[in-house]
Formats: sequence, structure tokens, C-alpha cells
Amino acid sequence: MQSDEFVPQASLEPEFEAILAPVTTVAVWGPAGASGKSTLALNLADALAVAGKRILLIDSDLVAPSLALQVAASDQSTGISAACKLAREAKLDSAELLRVSIKVDSAGSSFWLLPGISGASRWPEITPSAIEAILRTASTEFDVAIFDLASSLEPALRTDGAALGRNELTRYVVSNAEKLICLAHADAIGVHRMLRQLLDVQRLRADASLHLIVNRVRETVSGSKAEAQLRETFASLVKITPFAFLPDDPANTDAAVRSGVPVRLIRRRSPYALAIKALAQQLRV
Repeated sequence: MQSDEFVPQASLEPEFEAILAPVTTVAVWGPAGASGKSTLALNLADALAVAGKRILLIDSDLVAPSLALQVAASDQSTGISAACKLAREAKLDSAELLRVSIKVDSAGSSFWLLPGISGASRWPEITPSAIEAILRTASTEFDVAIFDLASSLEPALRTDGAALGRNELTRYVVSNAEKLICLAHADAIGVHRMLRQLLDVQRLRADASLHLIVNRVRETVSGSKAEAQLRETFASLVKITPFAFLPDDPANTDAAVRSGVPVRLIRRRSPYALAIKALAQQLRV
């Protein structure tokens, strides 16, 4: 288990011990630039819950948490800060974890959300050791924990008095999650940003494994031409074949955010909802 006094190394080589919890961990990460990772994390949690999995969705974006807003939750007294405080005080059990989480009910299924930090200054409270304690506790109630992560992987960002750098939680989860989703925006800038950071991501993982997913793919006149071009780009430049493609479906995804619900509740057979359902099956969690 990591201690709160852990000091990160300067290197990008694997730095952390494995997360010690008998619960499947899925991390959703993407480079800066609104790749759509929070929307993906939320809808993946919903799709897995529909499939019968017990899901804990953890908003661990310590820069710009948004999942509470995406489910129209307003209670700022709950969330990851409260869970970490309980973990540090050895008071975290299943009942307390559920108390500081939000149950998201959606058309016959449900999952639980652990909201993100309520203020930017609270990020030093979220440490790897506390996250390990949360995962161990979660394993008695949940099958899968899904992390929505911040974008930056820079190791040295820290504040005076903080034992850890601001990005160490992201680096820790990227390093150790059982399944890591790397989400790229399908436009030229989004692809370029992903290409620049994929090597850093792979160096953080002992086996360099990841699931590259391309989001907001627009169909061309030739139907699947866009996917073919993206597949060729990543295969030729970084020798990685995208694991899945998610369609550009702004009408339904925007309506879902406005309504605070998963996309399938806006339109069950929308292109995005169908793609998320297929992705949930492909991940085999």
C-alpha cells in the first residue's frame, strides 16, 4: 500500500505498486481538449449496470470534476473528499461509502457515483493510499470501479505543504488500473495530442497495455472511411490499433447532459448509446 508521504520519481517508468483490491478497475483517461471522457465514463457505468454489474463510478478528476453535474446532483457534502477522510481515519466501511456516494437510478438499473472534489484546493486530500482503502471497501459492494481521470500526466506539479504532486493520482491509476481506456478526439488536433502522449502512458504501465478508443468519429460519404483512416494513422505512427470507435452524436449526447441522464434514456438506439453498449461487452469486465 502506498503511504501519503510517497514522493514521485522524475522518470516516467512504472513507479507504483499495484492497486490492492479484489474489484475490477477501469480507468478512463484522455489528453486535454474535451475528448469526452466524462461522458464516456458515465455512459459506460450505465451500460455495465444494465448488463447486471454492480458499478461504482469515481470522479477522480482533480482539475475539473463534472460527473455530479452530469447526473444533476447538487449535494456538495458527499464525494471523494469525504471518502478519503474516512479512509485516513480508518472509519470507512460499506455503509459509509454508500452514504458519501450518490445512487444514480436509470430506467430499471442503477449505479453509484462518488462525486469529485468540491473545490480546487482540496486535491491534496485525494491520495493513492486513500484510494486503495476505498477500493478495498468497494469490493464488498461492487464488481467494477470506473475512474474518470484528469488529463495531465506531468509528474512535478505540486503545492507547498502537499506530500504529493497534483497529478500523482492520475499517474497512479493510469499505472495500475486493470483496464485503461485512452480516449482520443477524432479531429486532427485530438489525434495529434493522443499521439504525443501515448508513449508517456505506456511507460507508466508495466505491460504498456491500453485500450485506445477514438471518440466523435464523423462518417464520410464512404461510410467507414473515417474509421479506416484513423486506424491507419495510429497503426502506422504508434503501432496501436484502436479498440473501438464512438460516433459523433451531438444531438443525443448534448440532450443527455442537459437532462442529467445517460444517453440511452434520451434515445435507446442512438448511435452513441449502441456504441457504448458494444464497448461494455468488448471490455469483458
